[in-house]
Amino acid sequence: MDLLRNYKTLLVDMNGTFMFGGDRFAPGTDYSRAYRGLGGEMPDSDVNRIIRRAFEFLNARYGEASWLERFPTVHEAIEATAGVYLRRSEVGRLVQTFAHHELGDISARAAESLRTLSQRFRMALVTDVWAPKLLWVRKLEAHGLHNVFDLMSFSSDSGVVKPSPVAFRDCIDRLRADPAQTVVIGDSVERDLGGASAARLDCILIGGAQHNAAVGDFEDLTSLVQTERVRAVTGR
Repeated sequence: MDLLRNYKTLLVDMNGTFMFGGDRFAPGTDYSRAYRGLGGEMPDSDVNRIIRRAFEFLNARYGEASWLERFPTVHEAIEATAGVYLRRSEVGRLVQTFAHHELGDISARAAESLRTLSQRFRMALVTDVWAPKLLWVRKLEAHGLHNVFDLMSFSSDSGVVKPSPVAFRDCIDRLRADPAQTVVIGDSVERDLGGASAARLDCILIGGAQHNAAVGDFEDLTSLVQTERVRAVTGR
């Protein structure tokens, strides 16, 4: 049976589902190079301290139930933890620096898989990003994916992060989709499956994640597309 035959709408996660290599916030990371590229002149040590503290501030709140529907912005995190007065222009550069390190990349295979799915389904992007969405929108455009999604929902716009069901429900409402014919596709049991379950939606897991509450699981998005193609041809 075609796993996707009963669905008309796909709510697709991004990070870990079709974008990889982001979230470069490991201890000892030097953020000053990206900052300098934006014209900043603060000392390297100050830049690294501010970005590190902002990340720790957000990371401590990510997943906490009390913050799911009022998650702070990177701007707010920087202002709350910097410990010094920063001009608006400097805060802007630091936010962009943060975004540069949060942003990942999209492989050609993943981009082609998204285009293939979009030929058959209505699709919405439902993703958690902490920084403003501009770099992600540009990345999608650079890979020719700007027309793949009928709707894009970024948590940095709404302040709502998974596993809250709010973003999923909002997309269904805005697309006027039937929940019974909608499936979430993502890589996280906690966030994607958890959010889908809270919204009473089916979920397909990607990237090695498995759970008996999911309707299916695949190594990656390309594997899902290839499996569905085989089923369509063979009927199995």
